[in-house]
Amino acid sequence: MRMSPTRAYTWVASVGLFLQGGSTLVALLIPAVDRAFPSLLQETQMGYSHSLLHAASGLIGFAALRFGGSAGPRRYALWFGLFYLALGIVGPLSGHPLGIGLTLFDHYFHAVLGGFGLLAVAAENLRARAA
Repeated sequence: MRMSPTRAYTWVASVGLFLQGGSTLVALLIPAVDRAFPSLLQETQMGYSHSLLHAASGLIGFAALRFGGSAGPRRYALWFGLFYLALGIVGPLSGHPLGIGLTLFDHYFHAVLGGFGLLAVAAENLRARAA
């Protein structure tokens, strides 16, 4: 059985986001690490919010894979893709960190990750029509 594009996307995005969010959150909670890498980690409450957003996004993706049946990964790729693409577009346009400490890199990362989710949905739609 071949893995669908949205299932592959959901796996990759969920693992990456959970690991990034979890590791950054742990680093923020350990004062020695936080002080050692001040340019990489935000030392404010916003850093916690951003890390929690990534970890929660990963957990939601895992739940979609485990409990969502065949439609779960598709829904995750669609809604998560739309949310992150919007976050990636609104962030630079607003010029604000949107309450979670976003940087310019984050906006591009969110736009790319969201775009890949929407591409996975489109690829799955094309595959279904061709079959």
